[in-house]
Amino acid sequence: MAKDYNITIREASEILGVSITTIRRYIRSGQLSKVYVQGKYGNTIMLCKEELDQLTKGRGQGSLTTEQMIKVGRYEELKTQYEALKREHEALLFRLGAIETKYKELESEASSLRDQKPKSLWTRIREWWTKNI
Repeated sequence: MAKDYNITIREASEILGVSITTIRRYIRSGQLSKVYVQGKYGNTIMLCKEELDQLTKGRGQGSLTTEQMIKVGRYEELKTQYEALKREHEALLFRLGAIETKYKELESEASSLRDQKPKSLWTRIREWWTKNI
């Protein structure tokens, strides 16, 4: 049976809870085998899921399979993104409230200015004359 190489180094590090450097050490020591796959930005190292399962069992990771660990990792990532978006949403709602308040103030000021009759040129000249002379 052919091995299925479908786990990236980053995913493997998240599954095992170790650094990417540690995964590279496992590869160099022969604990994990690798293949190169042409990716978007050049060659990408892919790891075997079954070997990672064996390594997790050896490290005492419990009874979770690699696939389950990937799902948990993606859940945590999505949860983090959700919380960040929720904070951003709350900040935007606060800004929206401030903008609405300012808009209402300007709207009432504009309506009061519309209600005023414009002063004639002679009235404005008389007011300027009395202030400045």
